[in-house]
Amino acid sequence: MMEPTQENNPITTPLTMESTVEAVLERARDDWGAMNAWNFFSIYYGNPYGMHRHTAVTMQQYLENPEKFVPDAAKREYIQLNLKLKRSLMQKNFQRDLAKLHEAKVVLLEDWSSYKEAVEIGPMTRMVLSGALIQALLQSPGSILYKRK
Repeated sequence: MMEPTQENNPITTPLTMESTVEAVLERARDDWGAMNAWNFFSIYYGNPYGMHRHTAVTMQQYLENPEKFVPDAAKREYIQLNLKLKRSLMQKNFQRDLAKLHEAKVVLLEDWSSYKEAVEIGPMTRMVLSGALIQALLQSPGSILYKRK
């Protein structure tokens, strides 16, 4: 893994087509504020626990106020008891998938946009990279998805 510097810090650097897939996955791995709660719960718990697919609730927001999102105390306890294990599994899957991406010569989000269908990776990695690609395209003036601020 590369060491973050001011120029390549995945948490503070806006996503572009030149962003590395490694930096994107590191951010998802290390920053709960960058992890979509619906994605995490759906993949690692098999249940979105009342989260709505098209909302931007992050795992950080969930952890700050779990009662707001999961009113059932037993379900919250189950989530909490398994959270460390599920996060470790996600991190292990990211590492495995990053090796597959490097093997396929997918280094940048631009590469991902071209070869995403050809690489066998897990669903969380695919969701994280596809979401990052959309964000990069929304910020890229040459893109048909570009959004003016």
